[in-house]
Amino acid sequence: MTKITKNFPKNISSLKINCPGKSSSKKGSSILLMIFEILVVVLVVGMSFSIANDYAKSQTAQKILFTKDLALMVDTLMAFPGNSQVQFPHNTTAFIFIINNGEAVGILKGEEDKEELKIREKIHLPQGFQASGLADAAQSICLLKQGKYIFLKDCKEIKDNENIKETEEIKK
Repeated sequence: MTKITKNFPKNISSLKINCPGKSSSKKGSSILLMIFEILVVVLVVGMSFSIANDYAKSQTAQKILFTKDLALMVDTLMAFPGNSQVQFPHNTTAFIFIINNGEAVGILKGEEDKEELKIREKIHLPQGFQASGLADAAQSICLLKQGKYIFLKDCKEIKDNENIKETEEIKK
C-alpha cells in the first residue's frame, strides 16, 4: 500500500475551502458587525431618553422640584424689602403644599397619610420672620409677605379677599 500524504495538510482545521461565487472576506463581516453595533447604541440611547423623559414628566419629579422652588421663593421673598406677593408659576392642582416655620412640605394628592413620600425642604428664616400656610390642590398658589410674616395661600383666596376689600371701600 502506498500512502498519499504529500498534498494533505497536517491540520484539518486550517483547511480552506474556496467555493466559486462566495467570498469569505473579512471586510463584509466587519461592516455587518459595525452596523449591528450602531443599531445597539441607537437603541440604548433611545431607551435612555425615553426613561428620562418619562421621569421628567412624572408627578414625583414635579413634587420634588416644586417643593424646592417654593422653599427658594420663600428665601427670596424674605430678602425683598417691603410687602409683596408672588404667584407660583405652575399648576399645582395635584399637590398639597405646607409651609411651617423652617420647612416647606410637598405632598402628592392622595399620599397625605404616607409620611415617607412627603418631600421636605428646609427654609432658612432670619430671626423674627415667620412663614406658614397651606395650599390644598390649588390651581395656582401665592406667597404673600406682610412685614415679617410670609403666608402661603391659594391665589384665588387672595383675589377674593381683595375683591371683598374693594367692595367694602366702595360702600363707604
